[in-house]
Amino acid sequence: MEFPRRSKKHNKLISGIVASCLGCAVSAYADEKVSIVPYIVNGSEAQISDYPYMGLLTLNFLDAQDPRIFTFCGGTLLNERYVLTAAHCVFAESEGKKTEFQRLEVAFNIQTISTDASVASNRHAAQAIYYPDNYNNTSFQNDIAIIKLEKPVPSSLVPANSYVKLAGSESYRDSSFPFTLIGYGNTAPDIAVAPGETNESDTLNKVAMSYLETAQCENSFTDSNITDSQFCATGKIMNDLRSGGCQGDSGGPLLFDDAGQLYQAGIVSFGPEICGNPLIEVQSVYTEVADYSDWIASVLNGSEAPKQEISGISFDGPDSDGTLPPVDAGSGGDIEVDSGGGGGGSFGGLTLLVLGLLGWNRRRALNI
Repeated sequence: MEFPRRSKKHNKLISGIVASCLGCAVSAYADEKVSIVPYIVNGSEAQISDYPYMGLLTLNFLDAQDPRIFTFCGGTLLNERYVLTAAHCVFAESEGKKTEFQRLEVAFNIQTISTDASVASNRHAAQAIYYPDNYNNTSFQNDIAIIKLEKPVPSSLVPANSYVKLAGSESYRDSSFPFTLIGYGNTAPDIAVAPGETNESDTLNKVAMSYLETAQCENSFTDSNITDSQFCATGKIMNDLRSGGCQGDSGGPLLFDDAGQLYQAGIVSFGPEICGNPLIEVQSVYTEVADYSDWIASVLNGSEAPKQEISGISFDGPDSDGTLPPVDAGSGGDIEVDSGGGGGGSFGGLTLLVLGLLGWNRRRALNI
């Protein structure tokens, strides 16, 4: 299905001749099919042992006639029962979505999706979903959520001393401050994929990012409203693409190093509709974790009511003839799910999708 469109954002950086150049750049992607690297855009493979708290959100459709697992967002383990992610990853605006989230699980120890996500002991069923009352599924403000797991993640899978550590201040808000982004998302925009190639990553990947001043970030868009609880990051241009995240990286962490200890500063919220566009400086907008420390604490201590409780899907096994029940598991392949928004922009008579901002939430099917 298509991403629902959010309110239009008109890029102020490009007009007239520059807009024409951007059109040429996008055309070049389509015509020349720039080479695809097998990682987050311009990144490299990351070792899950270096980031043991990294989780992968999944939907379990193993009871379908065509058994499969869908993967769609990232998250980080706060403690043995709670996972931090983006609200747009788990926001259910319909009863159908609520039913779908009855199948929600979070997988850990995922180095290679195609092999590790199918290991039952790596996946842990969700029990409840929390996000702030003031989450806005159009503007992505307050785009933060916590998933409570049905059972504790065993220390054999994620040691207790390896849970993610959250930033307690905003000391990183300094021009060009270095970050590391990790995730399982796409490696290039769809428009840059040549026949026979894929932009889907099968591994956990990482890429260097740097802090982008809010004024620079907002300058890229009119009607922008980057709040104090959001911040932006950018990456270097290499291989004709700007380094950064892409569809599928939603909910994952932006990390920084302080005296050898990694801390999570942000949660991947949204970015340009065409990731990696070298003419757009802002490559991602993040929910600022430090601003939600009180809310996070209230969820962990049981003071917050869940937005959705999850009882799971009952399954009594195959029918008498040996067949599985006809569960709708989707069409498979590379499926875009409701991310709460997106939008085209126009300048100088050109209408280009590169300006749209959307939650980077893309579902992939893993056939079992």
